[in-house]
Amino acid sequence: MALAVKHARRNVDVTAVNVSPDALAVARENAARLGLQVEFVRGDLLRGVPVPAGGFAAIAANLPYIASPEIAELQPEVRDYEPRLALDGGRDGLDLVRRLIDQCAAPGVLTGEGRLFLEIGLGQAEATRELLLARGYEAVEIRRDAAGIDRVVSGAAPVG
Repeated sequence: MALAVKHARRNVDVTAVNVSPDALAVARENAARLGLQVEFVRGDLLRGVPVPAGGFAAIAANLPYIASPEIAELQPEVRDYEPRLALDGGRDGLDLVRRLIDQCAAPGVLTGEGRLFLEIGLGQAEATRELLLARGYEAVEIRRDAAGIDRVVSGAAPVG
């Protein structure tokens, strides 16, 4: 996701964060191959990530969003290929989403105009929207993907 943002917006600074050193290594290789200048940070969501003065203008995340009980039911080419860490979103698939919503709501993480963008799984849009609203995010929106499925939920930085 970070490389796609940098490719589309070469004039913005992009920081890519992942807990997996292997995933970061692949992303670094891809960035070098594409000639993209991206900062790579190993971190647990925002833990360990330096926040720029004034905050981030946007944070976009494609977190693991499969509910733990559903992983065994995934197609073998997904279940047996992807690391569980990249799939498992906890009991309802939203554990990491909740944590990131809370972290981004802290003062100074997002700029006053900043937005948090969350890619979510099938059937999770309304619950994610409610989580953002409950934490004080404003102008919460749900966007559909090319197939017409609710795929991204975003919200503007909480005020105060």
